[in-house]
Amino acid sequence: MMVKTERKAMGKSNKIKNTDRNGILLALEKDLEFIKSVATNHKNWNEETARAVTKLIGWGSVERVLKIGKKARSLKKSHAREWEI
Repeated sequence: MMVKTERKAMGKSNKIKNTDRNGILLALEKDLEFIKSVATNHKNWNEETARAVTKLIGWGSVERVLKIGKKARSLKKSHAREWEI
């Protein structure tokens, strides 16, 4: 766990809002693939699990992560680029 001083030392360079469009898309793809991997490998994909994943990836909406996870479990596509959300 980072303390406040470490966060300040990191500066704004590590924040996603300061990256270009390709960086944002890559980060979103990685988040979606992480959600898919947890949803497909976890025995019970429910709100508790979605809440834990939401905290790990730093998203704000548990409902959206839960919905994406349910959809990911039903899809046969392996890459997030191929998804239609």
